[in-house]
Amino acid sequence: MTATLAHRGPDAGGIFVDDGISLGHRRLAILDLSPAGAQPMTLGERGPTIAFNGEVYNFADLRRELIRLGRSFRGRSDT
Repeated sequence: MTATLAHRGPDAGGIFVDDGISLGHRRLAILDLSPAGAQPMTLGERGPTIAFNGEVYNFADLRRELIRLGRSFRGRSDT
């Protein structure tokens, strides 16, 4: 199914499959062009997984606040 969306996200694609659920994502890389911005994203090895299509306009402010509170990030995307 993600192949049908390749024209909307030509830069990369990812798939997550686990017990009874599959997530697919196509990427138009605008923020964080590195592999760290690739989706679906999983927290740790078996944590929650997200495939997100949207824009968090104040993500830089939120990121700074979360870092101040001790959170860490792998990449620099808004996801």
